[in-house]
Amino acid sequence: MSAFGSKADILSDQPNVRFAPKAVIREMDFKINLRLYFNVQKLRESSMAGFPVTCTNCGHELRNVDETPCPKCGDGKRTVHIAAKVQGRSSLGARMTIQKFEEEIKKNWPLLIVLAFLNSLSAIPAYFLSGLASVVVNFVFIVVSTVLGYYAITRVVRITTETK
Repeated sequence: MSAFGSKADILSDQPNVRFAPKAVIREMDFKINLRLYFNVQKLRESSMAGFPVTCTNCGHELRNVDETPCPKCGDGKRTVHIAAKVQGRSSLGARMTIQKFEEEIKKNWPLLIVLAFLNSLSAIPAYFLSGLASVVVNFVFIVVSTVLGYYAITRVVRITTETK
């Protein structure tokens, strides 16, 4: 880019760039043409190597892209047959985890029988004792009944996990 703008600006009919020196325009033309030439050469060397080339007019197979005109019909147009292959692959997966909560009350029948017997037995000392002795004996029976009751009837929660 020079002080006069780009090549497109210089070659346009805008009044502010009409007075650009011809040497600047020629220098820019030369640089652009040189870049285009090297880009075309790189393209020919890299991407068109190995692809079949035929004459557009008659279909005669040419040795390479640069072989012009066609030896059979004399036409300068050529067709490069480029093949492209696209492959795709996708996968989708889903997982589901199910948790089941099962609640159950378990009864220990031997402890329940002992607990019922102790509750019946606690009435006898309460009948014959009085005062503080009766309170202490009943308190001992209450503590023993609470502990036995905890083990006699229990609530069990089972959590099962299943993955599908």
